[in-house]
Amino acid sequence: MQVPFNPSIGKLVLLTIVTCGIYYLYWNFKFNSALNSLDTENPPISSGMVLLSIFCFPVGIYLFYKWGKKMQVIVLSGNPKFMPEDNSTLLAVFGFLFPLISACIIQDQLNTYYISNND
Repeated sequence: MQVPFNPSIGKLVLLTIVTCGIYYLYWNFKFNSALNSLDTENPPISSGMVLLSIFCFPVGIYLFYKWGKKMQVIVLSGNPKFMPEDNSTLLAVFGFLFPLISACIIQDQLNTYYISNND
């Protein structure tokens, strides 16, 4: 069984600020890997897209949108107790303005999903 990737929101924000964004880049890859491991039925989001999002800002916005949609698929197929609303458009908008806020929103959804599956 894979160990879930569920850092707290405070840890995400603090380490991103302290490391001048380097932890955020690490978080992108780990979060993408966690989502891909939870959703085995649909095609995975490639690590190449995550890497491209570092250098091409519009790809990062699209990546947050895709993560939001993938999170919905995971929730709908896995656990009916946890039903968040579709935040993919909100994640894309915040991804354009404040990417760290989008990261916090979607990480919170993943953490809540892990908690609801352990109950």
